[in-house]
Amino acid sequence: MRVIYPGSFDPPTRGHVDIARRAAALYGDLVVVVMGNPDKGPGLSLERRAALLDKCLAGTPGLRVQVYRGLLADAVKDLGARAILRGLRDQGDYQAEKPVADGFLDLFGVETVFMQCRPELGYVSSSMARQLLRLGGPAEGLLPEAIAQEIKSAYR
Repeated sequence: MRVIYPGSFDPPTRGHVDIARRAAALYGDLVVVVMGNPDKGPGLSLERRAALLDKCLAGTPGLRVQVYRGLLADAVKDLGARAILRGLRDQGDYQAEKPVADGFLDLFGVETVFMQCRPELGYVSSSMARQLLRLGGPAEGLLPEAIAQEIKSAYR
């Protein structure tokens, strides 16, 4: 079953990578879809984010990374996905994601699958990473080791 894992991934974090690897192992056909979010000011281009994810997810069976410009509902249809994957860190994430998932089910007939993050990654967020990177703080613990230096350089 093809599942898509959409997000802005700006920047990709250890949490994103962990969810993607675990979901690919579970579903066998996962497309990590890098999308823009008009509510967030981008730090990296869509193509750069996709390339960074490609680098740290390379060799993961059943997984590919793709940029998509447009509506998530269209991405689901265009990519032939049967479900949307959303990673959850805490109750706040669930409260934000549930109404969206309800809307996708009601409006488009698309299921959303929630996957909890590992407890040790519950504090990791792109927002925190962006803020630390922009202010020159220590963001290494939030970023995948394989791409941490590349991301730090991009934010300098």
